[in-house]
Amino acid sequence: MWRPPNSLTYTANRLFVTTVDAVNYDPPRPVTQGIIQNGPAVLVPNSDPPGLPIRMDYVLDPPLVLPHPGTYAFFIQREGCDGGETLLMAKEPGTYPDGTYWSTGRTAFLPCFLRSVTGWEDLDLCFEVEFCRDASTAVRGESWGRLKVIYR
Repeated sequence: MWRPPNSLTYTANRLFVTTVDAVNYDPPRPVTQGIIQNGPAVLVPNSDPPGLPIRMDYVLDPPLVLPHPGTYAFFIQREGCDGGETLLMAKEPGTYPDGTYWSTGRTAFLPCFLRSVTGWEDLDLCFEVEFCRDASTAVRGESWGRLKVIYR
């Protein structure tokens, strides 16, 4: 996720990943109660060196495992129900035709939560996603007798 140059912030921003209702809505509508990832929150006050786009890396450890193939949504919310706004870099529509920029209502009081979507715009956010391999990690085969000896 990228913020524009010089858009300083001293409040962490939390990542949410949610399910999407692609059956009843066109365009598909995020289900903000269908949270499959809550966090982490990252604080990146400025770029290094200053004056460049500000990269906010959300490292998911362990990696997020999506429950099934399909469409998902992500949201960024300021930590602690902060009333400010985090500017995100976006381009004119058309770079990614299947994407939609959704907005939610604000949560002004603790406990913070992700409110329902209130509207959408035809914008393309600037972000990268790194996927893990789609193959299982090979493990060493052991006999039952060998395993019993190891774990006695």
